[in-house]
Amino acid sequence: MFTQKEYKNFIVDVGKYQYLIVNSSKSIILSSSNSKSEARQEALNKLQPIMNDVLGKHIYLLTIRTIPKENIKGQEQTPLKVIGGPVKVSAERVQVVSPTKLKNVSGAGNNRAYFTDEYFKKYREIKKNSLEQFAFDYHNKRLQQGVFDVNIIEYMKHQYYNKYND
Repeated sequence: MFTQKEYKNFIVDVGKYQYLIVNSSKSIILSSSNSKSEARQEALNKLQPIMNDVLGKHIYLLTIRTIPKENIKGQEQTPLKVIGGPVKVSAERVQVVSPTKLKNVSGAGNNRAYFTDEYFKKYREIKKNSLEQFAFDYHNKRLQQGVFDVNIIEYMKHQYYNKYND
């Protein structure tokens, strides 16, 4: 198990905010930064060459956060688990409104997954292709959507399952 500082460093290294463009066959990271406004501006800049094609369409914002240790320890005594790991990634749909404006639309359904200690033991970083796969799976409705489902990212098998509440 790593320290909270190490988990935070994994996030800083990859960027806390990630904008991605996703379709039914692939996803691509447009921008990543630890500043939300910087990531947004970089995403808009990358979209400029294809702006006419993406106006009115959706892209995705992934936000990566650490889970406080006390929250993880607090759920150890409960039979129902709602936290799947020390690092959470959540997705929001964002509409391209104009060449200079993005509008958050929603994060409906089960829009989050957790990176486990096993993932960090194996890779010692958050892989960009894991984030691309998560956005792709969210867009294509492959995440577990049950009320008590906790989506887990272990290794890079790109399967989401509930290892706690089965």
